[in-house]
Amino acid sequence: MNKLFLTNKLKQANEKETRKIKFIEKKTKREEKNAWKWYEKWWDRYEAGTITVPERFKKHLDSYQIYKADKIAKQLKN
Repeated sequence: MNKLFLTNKLKQANEKETRKIKFIEKKTKREEKNAWKWYEKWWDRYEAGTITVPERFKKHLDSYQIYKADKIAKQLKN
């Protein structure tokens, strides 16, 4: 194997990993966006206890609560 072959092989491996990482980031962002939409729609019923959170949205509950608290704090500030 020569140096050019190894260089190209490493570049291809790096590109694969980069694509995989970008795909995972996009997927996570999309899941979070869908979860926040669900929380925006059903938040009152969730707090009242008449509805349960779907399993796929539970991991985004903390980030939504932080977002909601920041939003309320900004409204009180103004």
